[in-house]
Amino acid sequence: ENIPAFVQATVTPNVIGLVTENNTLISVSTQGQLINSTQLPDAPFMTSAQNGNLLVYAQNTLSEVDTSGAWTKVIENLNGDSASSAWVSTGDGSRYFLAGGALPNLTATDYQGNTTWQVSLADVSGHAQLIARDKALVLLTTGGDLISLQAATGMICSQLHIYGDRRSRLWTD
Repeated sequence: ENIPAFVQATVTPNVIGLVTENNTLISVSTQGQLINSTQLPDAPFMTSAQNGNLLVYAQNTLSEVDTSGAWTKVIENLNGDSASSAWVSTGDGSRYFLAGGALPNLTATDYQGNTTWQVSLADVSGHAQLIARDKALVLLTTGGDLISLQAATGMICSQLHIYGDRRSRLWTD
């Protein structure tokens, strides 16, 4: 009720994240109740945490928003434009972070946060989504990029550029 128009939405099992045109993040319960509202400096990257809470990347920090609206920092001092960055983690604790911006790169870390590989993705642009399946990663962007990589090594298996724009933000895994 009384939710303003939004330009970005992420639905997780526990929390719904809505971003307005002026970059206000509105957290809503899965029952439709307003949890909280937070003004952000720019458009964030959002995805689901493994526990079903909302992960938000903004201001070089990845944070988790729970059902009470509390923000908990997961990782600080990351580099990358919030809107064009992406994050995914797997059941074994591996983490993959696309630092978007002028010089995007994809970094893999183990469950302890140790870097296992890093690859430059110079021609990637737009809002990004990173999907982990089996032993592969798939990177999709609204700039029209579709890249598959080996999760263990970061080696690019295939790369395709198709038409894309910001409205094509909905991808599925």
